Amino acid sequence: MDSENDGHVHFKAEDVSTHESEIVVVPVKEGVLEVHLGFLKIHHIYSITFPLTHTLGTNVTFDPLDSLRVKVKETKQIENGNKMVVEFHAHKEKLMKEKITLRSATTDEVVFLIFHARVLGKHKGTPSLRNGIHCVRIEPDEEDESDWQGF
Repeated sequence: MDSENDGHVHFKAEDVSTHESEIVVVPVKEGVLEVHLGFLKIHHIYSITFPLTHTLGTNVTFDPLDSLRVKVKETKQIENGNKMVVEFHAHKEKLMKEKITLRSATTDEVVFLIFHARVLGKHKGTPSLRNGIHCVRIEPDEEDESDWQGF
């Protein structure tokens, strides 16, 4: 990393190429997978697309009320699993952890997905989004809408 007199930080090409740009899915134990999303921005809603390897079979179900912050939008069968499309609402700063449950429609097997994201606060910078993550909407900040001037 180099710092020049113009006040901006510049990274060497080899440093940028080693930046982790993919969504990482890590098996924690049997039936539990962690999905690491990297840095996101508070009050932003993201569409997240990633492949998920599992043994639930061809018919996967989920409870739409499982999480208020993560909504499964689409599941499409691929080899050894599904291509998942979820909507993720980054509603609080710092580390966010949200869990959803996928179920097999034909067996009793379940898979728990635990989403991890580091959420940057207002005026804390712009995150470099990983491949498969796209901002689809920005929610208005409740503090900006208040007419109250304070004391």
